[in-house]
Amino acid sequence: MNRQKLTRAQSVTDKLWDSFQKAQDSLRTFNVNGVGILADRSLLRSNLVTAKAALEAALKEMDDFKDWPTDEEYERWGF
Repeated sequence: MNRQKLTRAQSVTDKLWDSFQKAQDSLRTFNVNGVGILADRSLLRSNLVTAKAALEAALKEMDDFKDWPTDEEYERWGF
């Protein structure tokens, strides 16, 4: 088993998870007033910008990492 390959893939996965959670957390608030209209445009815009930055960071991390274990390696390693 190539422990270094697994460790690197786990590290990238942790970074992806952190970015995913940051994006998800920033999208939890969506305020609508009593007549069904967006109540706080500034807050929503800020949250969307935060989510976009987190998703872009995750996409860059995925694009930059080229050493994901293959299905064959998982089988060989017994996973």
